[in-house]
Amino acid sequence: MTSNRTDKTELFMDEHGVLQLKWTPNTIIQTSDAEAAMQMVNEMCGNTVRPLLVDMATTTSVSRGARAVFAQTCQASRIALLGASPVDKVIVNFVLAMNNSTRPKRFFTSRMEAMEWLKAPSPPEVNASPMIDGTKEFPDEIATGTFGCAGAP
Repeated sequence: MTSNRTDKTELFMDEHGVLQLKWTPNTIIQTSDAEAAMQMVNEMCGNTVRPLLVDMATTTSVSRGARAVFAQTCQASRIALLGASPVDKVIVNFVLAMNNSTRPKRFFTSRMEAMEWLKAPSPPEVNASPMIDGTKEFPDEIATGTFGCAGAP
């Protein structure tokens, strides 16, 4: 198993060829953290696109700059975002709304379902709407720029 680690995240490729990115508990993801994670994904993939599971269930918040970094295309063929709370879903909705990539992305609360989706030969159709729940309107926190936890940029 190939792996790479920073002080805030670990990235490894499992026996199925799925990249798994796990953030350490209570992490506040800053721009530099997001850039380092994207670089690790791109380096581990090389010229081959691979499915990516991002476990963000224990993160505290994601900075505006980090959200912009995550909106960029990387070497992931499809991305399953694993979260545990409604806050995680709001973060994912915001990132997907900014994301111009045509690669499939989906939010899950079940690791098993996320892995099944990632390992499927052809992933099921993803809702064409940028928002996970099918709406096209931003939650008030995002529209007003007050998104994030208290004290987060």
